[in-house]
Amino acid sequence: MRKSVITLVLVTVLFLCCFQVKAQKNMTTKKSVAGFVITGNVNDANNEKVLLSYENDGKKIKDSTIIKDGKFIFKGIVKEPVFSQMNIPVKKIYVGFFLENNPITVTIDKGTETNNVTGSQTDINYKEWANKWKAVTQKAGGIYQRMDAEYKVEGKNPNDRNAKLSDSARKGFDKEFAGLNVETDSAVFYAVRKYPNSVASAFIVVDRYVSWNQPEKALKMYNLMSKSVKNSSYGKQIKQYIEVDSKTAIGAMAPDFILNDTSGKPFKLSSLDGQYVLVDFWASWCAPCRKENPNVVVAYSKYHPKGLEIVGVSLDSKREAWVKAITDDKLSWIHVSDLKGWSNTVAVLYGVKLVPTNFLLDKTGKIIGRNLRGDDLEKKLAQILK
Repeated sequence: MRKSVITLVLVTVLFLCCFQVKAQKNMTTKKSVAGFVITGNVNDANNEKVLLSYENDGKKIKDSTIIKDGKFIFKGIVKEPVFSQMNIPVKKIYVGFFLENNPITVTIDKGTETNNVTGSQTDINYKEWANKWKAVTQKAGGIYQRMDAEYKVEGKNPNDRNAKLSDSARKGFDKEFAGLNVETDSAVFYAVRKYPNSVASAFIVVDRYVSWNQPEKALKMYNLMSKSVKNSSYGKQIKQYIEVDSKTAIGAMAPDFILNDTSGKPFKLSSLDGQYVLVDFWASWCAPCRKENPNVVVAYSKYHPKGLEIVGVSLDSKREAWVKAITDDKLSWIHVSDLKGWSNTVAVLYGVKLVPTNFLLDKTGKIIGRNLRGDDLEKKLAQILK
């Protein structure tokens, strides 16, 4: 009897201890995902609307609140640190920052056009990069201004898509831009090496390399990231981009597709087997595309008789604008589109992140060139179509 009582007491104590440990774990877990509270302070503001947008677990979230006596509050929860955008439309104020499950303070001083975000370590990591990137963009802005001035010196309109700078002037500007690319790469590498455990690093790579179609650089930076960052939403974007890009790398067989032409008739890429084909992604609203079109027109007129065909894949969403641009730019080759804009099924299939983008295929459908423009396109075509 005494043994049974002792046993019962021990079992009871053990149960209570386990229950307490479980309760503590639950409290700890609950506390760790308590969510965020954004406290905002805006000088000289009252009754204006504040907009907050971000993406959480694949869903786009949009929230709003009203400023009361210079203050406002947002509350919520995010699965992981995410880049968010805050706007005060009436005052034309924009603040981009990393949101995470912590108390965060956003202080905006409209008089000095400055803002300060505290409470997010991920944002601190990101801002270190952002300051370096801002310096690069300022230098780029200066180069573009001097380029416009040079166009005018040469008696050309910088807004004319047919206008070209002299070779000597262009080479000088190309050298400056190449220097900025090196500076950008150094800044990205520094950020990822310093913060391999920060989601900010993956976001930077998405912003600079994925969005601008630089797979080799994206892969190099991806390999430096921790497992947890690779598993973040931004890390998964990088991985998916790299995987899709491998399907359209030089040496790979171009994915076949069927898309309607301007008359609504289905066109199949593989119907052109036996010819050299340039698959050219563009859009009527894309200024760089329209500026490049005259070069493509020249290449087509010269090499079409020698076996070159071009398939223009438009990322337009309005048929009228698409067809008008084809006529205005005298693009006399095959044109296809599903009029879904950036959701174009072929653009998604080929991993296209910006336009213009093109892929040159040999007679078997194998990719032998990518992103060939201007002189590079001419040289490649001269090499294969003698």
